[in-house]
Amino acid sequence: MAFYKRQKVRAYLRELLRRFQAVRTLPDFGKSVEWPEPPAVLARFQEASQRLFRRWRARQIVKNIPPSAMGQLRAKVAAMEALGGLRRDWGCQRSWAQDYLSSPSENPGQALVFARRVQSLKDKVHFSSVLFSCHVRKINRFGKSRDRAILVTDQHLYKLDPRQQYRVMRALPLSSVTGLSVTSCGAQLVVFHTRGQEELAVCLHRTQPPGDNRVGELVGVLLEHCRATKRELQVRVSDRVQLSLGRRRRLLTVETRLDVPTPDFGKSRDG
Repeated sequence: MAFYKRQKVRAYLRELLRRFQAVRTLPDFGKSVEWPEPPAVLARFQEASQRLFRRWRARQIVKNIPPSAMGQLRAKVAAMEALGGLRRDWGCQRSWAQDYLSSPSENPGQALVFARRVQSLKDKVHFSSVLFSCHVRKINRFGKSRDRAILVTDQHLYKLDPRQQYRVMRALPLSSVTGLSVTSCGAQLVVFHTRGQEELAVCLHRTQPPGDNRVGELVGVLLEHCRATKRELQVRVSDRVQLSLGRRRRLLTVETRLDVPTPDFGKSRDG
């Protein structure tokens, strides 16, 4: 029986070596290779080997990624950890541009105006980088919704008015943002929770291509920035979001209506 068990172990190891001998030369680095069935005595050995193999394969993939793309990769990993399995769509399959309002295809006729506004803010407060920018629909403390834009730098969160050459309407220090709330459905609702200030509720829209979902991107770049600056940011996924508007607690929920093609805010009977 001992001889038989040793033969089973040797046969398994020989088959393992045969299957994985040339994985370094395969396009997927052995992801498609099927593992042989181990004898019972080597079940834990195979689990450990699979963990080692996954780490080795990940290293081979990461080595081929240019340094310029590593920031986006880290942001996507952060978004996946916060939203994976909790949100239906968070945009992991596409490239993240982050600063959309500076793009002529996203913001035709206004991209140069926005770039001038960003430069004037940079000359004033000397921030290092733009983390995210996008057109939004927002709601104020009186229950009125308006088209605005948000600009997130490494120092501030700005609310801008696109109709007035992206004039700054509100500037929040990024250090005062304590968390984000997003929905589990495809709605691009984002609530910025703040420390001791009125919170900001926006819905990302006017995207190119239409329907491009950017919630995961906003969450990911903010989480990665907070990780780099050693600061904690809470991310909550819920279809019922509590927030403070005008010193009053409000409840935001999402409804889908066929007669409303673009996102908007409305007040229900119960407020």
